[in-house]
Amino acid sequence: MPARTTAVRAGSVARASVLFIDAGSGRRLIPTAIRCAAMAGALTLRVVGRTVEGGAAVCAWRIPGGAAGRVLTGTVTIHALGQDVHRTFHRPIVARGQET
Repeated sequence: MPARTTAVRAGSVARASVLFIDAGSGRRLIPTAIRCAAMAGALTLRVVGRTVEGGAAVCAWRIPGGAAGRVLTGTVTIHALGQDVHRTFHRPIVARGQET
């Protein structure tokens, strides 16, 4: 399932929520560990939150105020049923007050 992200604005916190589904059974994979990684252009972002909400892995990063015009590229990785599974996403970063 694709990563769902909230609006990505410079100077704010971006969140990505990913629900992982087992292709064979159609059941949700419940993560036993979550890893979060993201970049704004060439700048590595610091993770400010990592949790499970409603069975979905949720990661959060602080977006620098000067990052408008760059692309947020992130990966959410979980460990479940003895294996690692990941989803990657790309979103443009807009200036505060700009429409997304």
